[in-house]
Amino acid sequence: MSEERCRSGRVFAVLFLGCGFVLLSLWRVAQIHNTSLWWMSILLLPFVVASLVLMISGRDSDMKRCNIIITLFLPAAVPPLIILEINIFDFRQTANSASDKSNLNQSEIWPTFLMPAFFFLILIGRWILPTKKLSRKQHGELLMLYLTTTFDVMEILNALKEDVIRSDRNLTIGAISLWTFSLLQFAFVMTSKSGEEHRGLIIPCHKCVCPGSTDDHDWKSTELKSIWLSLIVQDIPFFVFRLVLIFHYHVYSSSSISFAVKNFAIIVVQIIRTCARCCSD
Repeated sequence: MSEERCRSGRVFAVLFLGCGFVLLSLWRVAQIHNTSLWWMSILLLPFVVASLVLMISGRDSDMKRCNIIITLFLPAAVPPLIILEINIFDFRQTANSASDKSNLNQSEIWPTFLMPAFFFLILIGRWILPTKKLSRKQHGELLMLYLTTTFDVMEILNALKEDVIRSDRNLTIGAISLWTFSLLQFAFVMTSKSGEEHRGLIIPCHKCVCPGSTDDHDWKSTELKSIWLSLIVQDIPFFVFRLVLIFHYHVYSSSSISFAVKNFAIIVVQIIRTCARCCSD
């Protein structure tokens, strides 16, 4: 009974924080546009219903291939953030007077605060939501992996600070679209019988896995899926976007070049790991 209450308490904590974040974001959007956009809060309904079902049933939040809570939270939380970012771009193009620039600086504070808060909720949610049984050590390793992925995803937002992107609406929308697409990896669950995996890395269970066994094949198959999920939704799109900035728009800032080199290195390493796994079969 105490374990069930603990599980329900963790789900309730994620539900409370998630609803509070979305409502705060919607309030800011409605304040900027001087209109009522609270109808968008209806997107919270599936998230709330799923959370309540988990609290009552005591089931794990991880389904076969996705975390149901995170999957339903993303469509509710992401749209207000996108609206705020695009609104800042539009405001930046029309800000001429000193008062307008002052209002622009105040408007930029909100995404600066909400973006880290959003990733904090995703990180905490993926860590504390009831899932398959893991030891404390495995939970700690899982948290570090999610933390690394979070910082990798946030790096694309730094591109919005480039002058060429700040003045180009299509590039701004492109960067935001890549950021949104990369969030899909937080919703997917890559599990195997031999361990918990994320971004191509295995959190091993304390269990012997014999080469050639069913568990060994499941371990390798899951690792390959995780590697290619990371490449498709994050590493390759980010790398291509950086190349476009460097070679087409001539953005030679240190951040663009360093992130492009980093993405290229990750892609090469992941391809090598894929070849190694395929050859080992």
